[in-house]
Amino acid sequence: MIGIKMYAKPKASNKGGGGNGGGSAIFASTQSQRVDEAKHAEKADEANFAKKAGVAEDIEINAPGLQHFLRSDEEDTAEKKIIFKEGLSSEADVLFKKAISLLGNLGLADGTLGITSDGIATLRSLLIGNTGYGITQEGIATLKEIVSAAFRSGALGSGFKLGDYDGGGDSYLEVDRLLVRKAAEFVKLVIRELQSVGGEIVLSPAAMKISNVVYFEKFTVLPEYNGSPLRYNVYRCYFSQKKGDEEIENRFVEDDLVRCQTFNVKEGVNENVKNRYYWRKVYKVGKDFIDVLADDCDTGSDIPQAGDELVQMGNTTDTARQSVVVLSAYGADAPSFKMYYGIDSYSLDNKDVFVLSRQEMFAIADKFRFITRKANGEIKSTQSFAELVMSVDGLRTTVNSNKSEVDGQISTISSQITQTAGKIATLTNEQTAMGNKISKIEQSTEKISLQVETTTNLKNCIVGSALRPWDDIIKIAAGLSQAVNIVNGGGVGGSNYAVFNAQGATANTWTGLYFKDVRVTPGKKYTFSIWVKVIRTTDNGAYYTIKRFDNGVEGTVIKSGNYPNTIGDWVLYTYQITVPSGCSRLLIETAIRKNGTINLCRPMLMEGTEYGGWSLSPYDKTEAGKLETDLKSTGIDIENGKITATADKFEVRNNSGETTASVNEKGLLEVGAGLFGGFVKKNLTVITPDNIGQYTIPSAQAGFVAFDFAAAGSFVRFEGDFKAVYGGDYLTIILPYNNYSTDTRLHSIPFSQAVPYLDQKFIVINKTNTSVVLVGGGTINKRGSTTIVTNSLPNEVGTNQEGIVTCTLKTTTKSSGNNCAIVWDGYVYG
Repeated sequence: MIGIKMYAKPKASNKGGGGNGGGSAIFASTQSQRVDEAKHAEKADEANFAKKAGVAEDIEINAPGLQHFLRSDEEDTAEKKIIFKEGLSSEADVLFKKAISLLGNLGLADGTLGITSDGIATLRSLLIGNTGYGITQEGIATLKEIVSAAFRSGALGSGFKLGDYDGGGDSYLEVDRLLVRKAAEFVKLVIRELQSVGGEIVLSPAAMKISNVVYFEKFTVLPEYNGSPLRYNVYRCYFSQKKGDEEIENRFVEDDLVRCQTFNVKEGVNENVKNRYYWRKVYKVGKDFIDVLADDCDTGSDIPQAGDELVQMGNTTDTARQSVVVLSAYGADAPSFKMYYGIDSYSLDNKDVFVLSRQEMFAIADKFRFITRKANGEIKSTQSFAELVMSVDGLRTTVNSNKSEVDGQISTISSQITQTAGKIATLTNEQTAMGNKISKIEQSTEKISLQVETTTNLKNCIVGSALRPWDDIIKIAAGLSQAVNIVNGGGVGGSNYAVFNAQGATANTWTGLYFKDVRVTPGKKYTFSIWVKVIRTTDNGAYYTIKRFDNGVEGTVIKSGNYPNTIGDWVLYTYQITVPSGCSRLLIETAIRKNGTINLCRPMLMEGTEYGGWSLSPYDKTEAGKLETDLKSTGIDIENGKITATADKFEVRNNSGETTASVNEKGLLEVGAGLFGGFVKKNLTVITPDNIGQYTIPSAQAGFVAFDFAAAGSFVRFEGDFKAVYGGDYLTIILPYNNYSTDTRLHSIPFSQAVPYLDQKFIVINKTNTSVVLVGGGTINKRGSTTIVTNSLPNEVGTNQEGIVTCTLKTTTKSSGNNCAIVWDGYVYG
C-alpha cells in the first residue's frame, strides 16, 4: 500500500475571511494503487484525491514530503548521484543548458567538482557514450584524434592534428612549429623542403656547385696525370667537400657531359650579368675537382666560373650514365616532365623517351602494361598494349572476335591480322599522296615489338618561298602608301617574312606578292599552306588566289579565299586544290586589297592532302653561286670548283650511320683502312723560336723544354737561335712509349695509348745552335744507352745532326708469362 499526502491551502475568500477556518489538512489513502497509475491524469478516478489537485494553489515549501524532490523553478541541490538510464532528451538537454546558464554555477556534493559560471568544468572523469573514448580520474585521455578547427594538411596547410595516419594504425602529428627543449630521438628523419625553382630541376647521377676555376693549357704537367703532359686545354672546376657537417662525394666520372644553364637573370639590368649556358665534357675527375675540356663543348658555351651549378647530363661512353629526368617550369611547353635516354653528345634530339607537358604526351618503352588492382592491392587484371589496341568499343575478347569491327574502322587502309598460338601480328599499309606508311605490331608471350616505316614524296613547289635577298620575288604595290618589305629573321622558326602595309587607299589597290611558274602535275591533289600574322586589320580583306599559268599566261582561278581578319600571333592556314587536267604551271597571288597590315612567311604548295612541314623547293636558287645559307653555316663552301669544309671535326658516314673516316681539328685522319697508289709522304714541319710555343709543354724536370711531337707531326726541322731563347736548357722530344723500367718510368704511358704508334718512324733535323734530346724508352744513340747523364747525353741530336727512330715491340719471354714494352729505337747521324 502506498500512502499519498496532499497539502492544500484554501483560496482567499471574497469576504476577507482568514485564519484556519477556511480550510484544513486532508489525509486520504488508497489501497493497492501503482505509482505509474497515479502519474496519469486520465486515471485520476482511480486516485481518489488526484482530482482535488487543483485545490492546492500554493504548496507549503517546507512540507516534509517536498524534501525528496528537486525544484525546477528555483536553485536546488541533489544530495545523491543522479543517473539517467535513457539519457537526456533534446528538450531536456536544452533545459539543462538553460538551467546551467541561469544558475551560473553547478556545484557537486564535495564542493570541489562542478561547472563554474565561466564554463570551467571540474570533474572526476568524462565518458563519451559507449565508444570507449573519454578521460579517466587519473587524467588519461583516450581519443581518436585531436584536430584544430582550421586544419589543412600539407606543406601549404594550416592548423594542427594529432591522430591516426591514413587509417593505417600509425600515429601522426602535424604542426607548424615544434620546440624540443632537451633531446629529440628519431628512428628515421625525413626532411622535406619546399622550394620555388625558376627554371629546371634535373635528376641525374651527379651535380655540384663550382667554388673555384683554374685554366690549364695543354702540355702542362700535373700530378693527377702521372707526370704525362696535358693533351688538351682544360678548366679545372673545384667544389667544396663540406656542407655543414655533411661531406660531399664527387659523383662525376670521366667522359661525363656536364651542363650549366640559368634562366632567371634579367640581362642588361646589372653590369656583366647575363644568363649562362655551357655543356662540356669531363676529362679528369679528382677528389674535389673535375677537369672539363675547354675546346670540346656545345656551340655557344660560356666559360665556367665560380658559383655555377653543374649537373651531369649524358656520357660519351657509359650507357648507364646517359639518362636524365627534367622537371621544367621554363620554356614554350612548360610545365613539363621529360625523361631522356642515350645522351652521348651535346644534343637531346630524339633522346626523349617520355614527355608529359601541356603541348604533348608520349612514351617509348619495350613493353606497355595496364594493371587494375583491387582495394586490398591484389592485381585484378593485366592488359598489354596490343590487347588495348585491338579492343574496340570496350570489347576485350580475342582478335578474331574483334576483327570485323576493326576492318570496318580502317576500311581505307590495307591491313592484315594473323593470330597463332604464340603470336599476334598486325600489318598495316597506308598509301597516300604524300607517301607510303607501313606499321607492324607483333605480340608474343615474350615481348611486344612495334615497327613504323614512312617514305615521303613531300616537296615545296613554290620557288622563293624562303624570301631571301637573292630569291626572285615579285612585289605588288600601287604607290608610296602601299609597301611590301622583306624582314630578315623573326618569322616562324626564325625564317624571313614579308610585311604587307597599305594605308590611305580609297579603293582596292592590292599590296602583296606574286609567285609565278609554280610547277605541278596535272590531276594531282595539292595542299597550299602559309603562315599569317595580322598586325592591323584590313578593311577589305587579305586573300590568296591560285590561277592557271599555262605558257606564262594568267588563266582561270582554281581556288581563292580570304584569311581571317583577327589580330594576333602567327597562324598556319592550309587549303587543298586539285590541279586541272593539262595544267602544269600555277600562279599564286597573296595580298591585301585596300588598307591594313599583315605579315606572311613560309608559303608552300606540296603534293598531297596533308600539311607535312615547310621546306625549300628543289628549284630554289643558291646565293651568288654558293651553297644554300644553312649549308654554309655548317662550314661547307663551294666556289670556283673548290670545296672548303670548316669544322673542328669532319666525318664521313655510310648509309647505316657508321663513321668510316674522320679528320680532327689538328688534321688527324682516322680511317678504317686505306689503299694508296703511290708513296705516303711525310710533311715537314719547320720549328723556330717564333712558333715553338705551339709545340712545347711545361716539363716536370727542371732544365728541359719538353716538345710534343704529336702536335707537329713525325718529320720536323729545328731552325734559328734557340740558345738565345732557352739558354742552357735543352729541347726535349718525348715520344709515346710504354716501358716502366726504372730509367724510363717517368714518361711512360699505358700500353693501349702507345700501341697505335708501332712501326711508325720519327725524323728530326737539328739546324739550331743547341741540342735536341730524344726520349723514347728504348735505345736511341750511337753507343746504346738512353740514360741522361750530366755532360754526356748519348740520345741528343747535336747541331747539324739528324735523328731517325722507329716504334718497336720488345718481348721478354718467361715461363710465368711473357712481358713486352713499346719503345723507340734508332740512331743519331752526322
